[in-house]
Amino acid sequence: MDKDEFLDSALAGVDIELIKFGNTIELNNPLAIICDCSVPSKRKQRRQKTADGKKYKIEDFTISYDITIPLNLNLEVDNKYGNVSNEDLYATLDANLFKGKLNVGNIAKELKLNLKYRDGVIRNF
Repeated sequence: MDKDEFLDSALAGVDIELIKFGNTIELNNPLAIICDCSVPSKRKQRRQKTADGKKYKIEDFTISYDITIPLNLNLEVDNKYGNVSNEDLYATLDANLFKGKLNVGNIAKELKLNLKYRDGVIRNF
């Protein structure tokens, strides 16, 4: 099995699930456990199996989401280990980030910010 075939096999079992709770949409990502500091053994959490049972070890990976919302929609972001960027928001931003960088443009209304172990750039609020 070559590298591309193995990667296809490893990703075949990864389903990112969208879960709606009222006005909230969550992305349930099964790979998020790999970066979770609360898992006691990094060694165990990086060892995974493909959908057909072959074992592999995750060395490094990136997951990116591009989400588009109306500029006047209030936004609440809870994020671990990833960077969040937004150009302009003509509403309220409530952001809780753990080890992720925040980079936003203009925020017209209220800003609630909780950053742990990282920095942020806000151009105007």
